[in-house]
Amino acid sequence: NITEVQFIYGPAPLKIQTWEYYLQTGDDVGLSVHTINGYQIWPYLFVGAGVGTDRLLTYRQTFIPLYLRINTELLKKRITPYLFADVGYAFMVADEVTNKDNYRYYNRKGGLYVTVGGGLRLYTRSRASVMIGAGYRRTYSEVNYAYKYDQSPDYIIKRTYQRLIISLGVTF
Repeated sequence: NITEVQFIYGPAPLKIQTWEYYLQTGDDVGLSVHTINGYQIWPYLFVGAGVGTDRLLTYRQTFIPLYLRINTELLKKRITPYLFADVGYAFMVADEVTNKDNYRYYNRKGGLYVTVGGGLRLYTRSRASVMIGAGYRRTYSEVNYAYKYDQSPDYIIKRTYQRLIISLGVTF
């Protein structure tokens, strides 16, 4: 088992639309908690399945990623460098939200979820160890929105989130 708490930071998401008047801009921060359970295939290779919650605070979006993790350790010392890769799908939470400006956001869809990174694993005298890492995360989303009191057509916001993650984890 690997349990991680992560700090998420990144610039404004990449947007596919040409109109961007009503879209937020600026940096985005967030927090996430993940747990991964799997099997140590051999001393240098771990494969597991993970689930977590990623909360992006600026854009008020919550993702529930389900993914496969491959983790490799480069050495077998008390302090060991490691590399990892996660691939899966991130579901979005809260199907319909109306903000203070009366814009209604609904039909939220998640998308492909990819994270790559590395760090240091600090072995202790017990079976537990501590993992300190950093990585790059890319998540996709799609949200429909419309003005609540208008009959204008709905718009679709497609975003690609590119985020730096800093993680602290415990393994058992």
